[in-house]
Amino acid sequence: MTAAGRVATQADRSEGSPQPAPPAETLPPREPVAPAKLRSVLRRVFGLRALRPGQAEVIDRVLTGQSTLAVMPTGAGKSLCYQLPAVLNDALTVVISPLIALMKDQCDALAELGVPAMQLHSALDANRRLETEAQLARGAVRVLFTTPERLADARTLGLLQEQRVGLLVVDEAHCISQWGHDFRPAFSALRDARRALGRPPVLALTATASEPVQREIAQTLGIPRDGVLCHGVYRANLRLAVELPQTEAQRREFILRRLGNLEGTTGSAIVYCATVREATALHRQLREADMSAGLYHGKLPARERAAAQEAFMRDERRVMVATNAFGMGIDKPDIRLILHAQMPASIEAYVQECGRAGRDGEPADCVLLFREGDRALQQFFAGGHAPSREELSAVWHALTSHTPQRGWLPAALAEMARLPQGRLEQALAALRSVRALRGSAADGLRAATRRDAGTVIAAAEAAALQRRQSGRDGVAAMVLYAKAGNCRWASVLAHFGEALDGDASRCGHCDSCARFEQLLASERAAPAAGPAAAPPAPATALYAPGQRVRVRRFGWGEVRACTQEAVSIAFPRHGLRDIHPDFVLATAHG
Repeated sequence: MTAAGRVATQADRSEGSPQPAPPAETLPPREPVAPAKLRSVLRRVFGLRALRPGQAEVIDRVLTGQSTLAVMPTGAGKSLCYQLPAVLNDALTVVISPLIALMKDQCDALAELGVPAMQLHSALDANRRLETEAQLARGAVRVLFTTPERLADARTLGLLQEQRVGLLVVDEAHCISQWGHDFRPAFSALRDARRALGRPPVLALTATASEPVQREIAQTLGIPRDGVLCHGVYRANLRLAVELPQTEAQRREFILRRLGNLEGTTGSAIVYCATVREATALHRQLREADMSAGLYHGKLPARERAAAQEAFMRDERRVMVATNAFGMGIDKPDIRLILHAQMPASIEAYVQECGRAGRDGEPADCVLLFREGDRALQQFFAGGHAPSREELSAVWHALTSHTPQRGWLPAALAEMARLPQGRLEQALAALRSVRALRGSAADGLRAATRRDAGTVIAAAEAAALQRRQSGRDGVAAMVLYAKAGNCRWASVLAHFGEALDGDASRCGHCDSCARFEQLLASERAAPAAGPAAAPPAPATALYAPGQRVRVRRFGWGEVRACTQEAVSIAFPRHGLRDIHPDFVLATAHG
């Protein structure tokens, strides 16, 4: 670290915010690590003989000091992509993680391997926090796990400025994006923290990120275009399926029957519900049916959540009924079933949650139960309150009218702007998304731009409305997935701008592919069964190649091919998409 990067003036310190270091990189370009040394450390420290597909390319970039965004399937070994370089590099690796439980598991695992790793977050008591800070000041820590909120803390940032930070890791990096399915405002402040640390190389990791989210992550963290490595979301061992119960009674009956099939088998299951109310009701019903099930949602006390998670990890409870608050960072290899009792908010969230199954590489089932009421519920959530221009103006006026010495605390700011706490948080998220806000709730909030008020407020209002529309688009994509008759994996991959290997249009192991194979088998067997009814008119008679058609979500496009189950349409802005015929509005031949 340069002297300018280590030292802040007394005036800067009094404002409670360490100043950024100069823009120059603090670490010189690194020489490639000899392959023999890498293999030796991999075997000696981690007990592994070879890297998994995708890991080698990411690790090679990290070892040579190149900033990287790695999009890798859940269970592909993302953690090793920074753990191995941390052992080979004598500088400090700082890992930003959204979940304290996740960083505890990772920290404990590294400590067992003999790697000096510690954690710094709000759940530590004063003694443990002071011990970690002392170890950090002595340079005795190789890997530090912390949260984005803690990294924004002036004291923590000051301690890190005294160290040589060789790598900044952002785990669950989709949280950076306001379009991500787990948007978390504190992540958007990482740009300032990285600058304050002298711009060390950054490694961003996520299992699911669409192309727009990838671009936003890369832009925020200064990752070059050639540093975005996407190894896809496809998991061949996951069998995707959708069930369409007509009534709530049928939905509950299916859940009970499917979970009952776990009896006499090994492995665990997670049942996801969209609301706390549904999770609580379903958990009660399972317990009444003498099924061993745990319950996890955000409104439970922290102690109860921790106890439920531990019981699930130790196989004391084979089934966990949960909202989307559960699962991030859960590394349980034998989850055989992910059952979505209600439709999630987006395909990104669905893939993330399904990715918790089958981490041992063995087959696992991912089943979505969809009813029309699920669409209305998620549309309600997606169409939630966006801060109005008046609310944004009130918050911005309060932020810029005067600034307390240590910045604004949320409670004082809410009182000044005369807004409820919930509305204030939405306004702050919109301002942060346009980079008009810096600081944290713990250490004080400040305006971070000299743009005029009208420009800032208009930009924040537009960003909030775009975020709401993004939520609605996510719901529409999820409904389309549930109702489409084409290959499930092909639909998921198309959403992320990917495709199955080669020219394959079917994965061969989802429910749609199974029905297709059954149809082919029945057609092959038809002559032996005697005369049959006339086959239905082919779908090609409905939509011919070259015909212009319209789909509500994607607009106008041109038909390229058509089958009984899907119409392949080329859209000017959305590329080639497979759409179920029921969703296609035909026009005259073009």
